[in-house]
Amino acid sequence: MKERTSKLSKKKEKIPIALLVLLFSLSIFVTNFTSILICSYASTVTSYPSEPSSGSGVDAIAVWQHGDIGAQDIWYSIWDNPKSQWWTPSGAQASPITEPTGNDVDPNIAFDRQGSAIAVWSHETDNASLGTDIWYSRWSGNDWTIPTEVASLAGNDSDPAVAYDTNGWAITIWVHNSTYIYYSLWNGTNWIGPAQAIVSDWPLLPFWGSNLPEIAFTSSRARGYTSNKAVAIWTQWIIYPEVPPLLLSRIYYAVWDGTSWSPSPAEEISGQIYNAAKDGKPAVFRNGISSDNLDNAVAVWATDNITRPIYYASWDGRIWGDATGLDPQEAYGYMPAIAFDADNDAVVTFTHNTTNLWHSRYVSGGWQLAAETADSGGDDSRSSIAFLTSNKAVAVWSSNVGAFAPSEIFYSVWNPATDTWTTAASIAPLGLSGSDSNPSVASTSGSPTMPPTAASTETHDVAVIDASPSKTVVGQGYLVSINVTVENQGTTSETFSVTTYANTTTINTIANIALASGSSTTITFTWNTTGIAYGNYTIRAYADPVPGETDTADNTLVNGDVIVTIPGDVNGDRTVDIFDVGIISSHWYPGPPIGPLGYDANSDINSDGAVDIFDVGIASANWGQSW
Repeated sequence: MKERTSKLSKKKEKIPIALLVLLFSLSIFVTNFTSILICSYASTVTSYPSEPSSGSGVDAIAVWQHGDIGAQDIWYSIWDNPKSQWWTPSGAQASPITEPTGNDVDPNIAFDRQGSAIAVWSHETDNASLGTDIWYSRWSGNDWTIPTEVASLAGNDSDPAVAYDTNGWAITIWVHNSTYIYYSLWNGTNWIGPAQAIVSDWPLLPFWGSNLPEIAFTSSRARGYTSNKAVAIWTQWIIYPEVPPLLLSRIYYAVWDGTSWSPSPAEEISGQIYNAAKDGKPAVFRNGISSDNLDNAVAVWATDNITRPIYYASWDGRIWGDATGLDPQEAYGYMPAIAFDADNDAVVTFTHNTTNLWHSRYVSGGWQLAAETADSGGDDSRSSIAFLTSNKAVAVWSSNVGAFAPSEIFYSVWNPATDTWTTAASIAPLGLSGSDSNPSVASTSGSPTMPPTAASTETHDVAVIDASPSKTVVGQGYLVSINVTVENQGTTSETFSVTTYANTTTINTIANIALASGSSTTITFTWNTTGIAYGNYTIRAYADPVPGETDTADNTLVNGDVIVTIPGDVNGDRTVDIFDVGIISSHWYPGPPIGPLGYDANSDINSDGAVDIFDVGIASANWGQSW
């Protein structure tokens, strides 16, 4: 202590007398000055779905209708591609999403970019006036939500289809009263309607109807609720009152632009010369549509004659090409499904007129010769296909083979490296009692109803690239601002949380930070040091890893030390003395006069943006204190 006092005395001799006079006068003025404390705000931490309890992965989910005809429920199974197995959290290969009273049929499923999925289906209500409604359940990553209706409408609602956009919104479409195509929007939390016809103008003739709707979001940009456009197709039929009556059924379409559908009335895809396949409830037949990453979508459908070829038409983001048959590729059959991969090529699967499952590849805008996909040994029907993030594809379908009668869900996986399909096998190897039909499959890549991403091209990576405290010295009870810059270094949009720490003490957490791929943002945290012990604190910022992230080394950044000390000890030497007042004077701001060294955050003790008489007053009130 004697040595410290001796040094202090020597330094005091160098301080101008004018400063001593200033200190004395200011100390009288601010003896009773008290600081105003600003409370920092609190926020919640974003929670993400936990991994399945079984430890198995989720690469795709298949849903279908199961049970005795007229008393069916919606069942599902999860595909783990690395393990090449189907599983559910119950331990069985297949389990029900729900088993409510009434008949549940026509399921459809789609994934978003965050690993969540929505399944929709037609549910028989116990209210005669309501008939059947569209119900849904959401897969949150490890379980299904309690099923409930998308909308409760008078009449019968059937054969729904659903698709997610990249921004987390979704659209489901369905057939209402066997005539109109209805739709509703999902905002990420709820269905917000409008639960009405997608276009306002429909045929005026008394005998007409619609069925087999399908929908896919595209990469063509939109403005409104969704970031991208969606394309819906369906079979629309009209009976003209001639003798004999003339039935025409064609594939119609409408395009969602983010806020509304067009054209109205809906138009048929040009070039159709044969009646498109149509059917009733539950939907035995199907149409198909999928999209690539180049703004294109391709629709596929069958005619009312299984000896004719599968037809397709391409939409380029603005207009449709003509309907074209795949007869040169020998793709004869019905019930087609289609899915694009991340390389903008596609595969269509269909029931060949031999009743086996066949496929044709769409590569660089051209179709290849059709070939058999798999043969279960029975009649293979109503397939669905999705590409995985590995760029493999999984196809599911219904078969009535032997011991699996009346029908069971089968599958096969396509490997692009070898251009081969695995042997047809049942999802549940021992079979399920009752009938299993109308399967739908969707992948975490977004396929088949969103332009897919592949593991080789999709990365999830957020990083903290800067964490800068506004001060290196702060008076106990006062504030420090910490500017944290985070960046999305992955290829998809992410939502995550960031937490700041002083040593091991949590300063604050800010949740729901949303960043598009390649973008960054700076968040300001406020550290209120009331009650914080004197000492040196290391500032650390941490970004919670997002689902699928493997590079977590840059999620933490340690950058800067802050000394918490007595208010007025601006040089952090643990004592409030003449040296501190001298520093404050040299940083006087905004003046007049401005100090020779300009603004200094440490000297701005009360963080009001100015270094002035109030800061000198705080130092004066604590004059001579040390720790």
